[in-house]
Amino acid sequence: MLKNDMMDQAENSRNNIESNIIDAMESVDNAYYYFDSSITQSMENQTLNLLARYERDPNILDWDLSVIAKEMGMEIYILDYSNTIVNTSFEQDMGLDFSKCCENFSNLLNKRREAGTFFSDGIDVSTQTGVPKKFSYQATPDKKYLIELGIDLTEEPILQAFDFVKTAKAQIVLYEELLDVRIYSTDGFALGI
Repeated sequence: MLKNDMMDQAENSRNNIESNIIDAMESVDNAYYYFDSSITQSMENQTLNLLARYERDPNILDWDLSVIAKEMGMEIYILDYSNTIVNTSFEQDMGLDFSKCCENFSNLLNKRREAGTFFSDGIDVSTQTGVPKKFSYQATPDKKYLIELGIDLTEEPILQAFDFVKTAKAQIVLYEELLDVRIYSTDGFALGI
């Protein structure tokens, strides 16, 4: 009877842990959905500015993206036709080849390039740092490059108010049988906890 009681208690703890983390993630998802449109609009406007710049100066590999990114308040990534980052304001990602690390995502990027329109993702995660970010994508008119913009969401009030990472960490303290919590993006990258 004691063994069954302990097993029931462990099962209840697991259910509570999972429920707490999922509730926190759903809350941030719902809240973020309502505030996402202004961030998306800003990213689209900045992408249009970069496309206009590309029309004037197609030597995109020579652009000083760190200066442009500071002015915009967003990270900039330039992907070539093989979905490799060939110029960026975020040096850690320079040379990242999505076709090697993330085949499904690379296929999605190919479709986005061919469509030639603006695309914006919701909450995602940086492949190098695990930091929650929002990314947008649009191909240059000649479809030679894909312009990707990224915004670090850790400073956004929405994520601070509904911090699912903090909730996950709190579960480790609250439940002694829980050793670790890992949250992964759909591409399999761990969110930095």
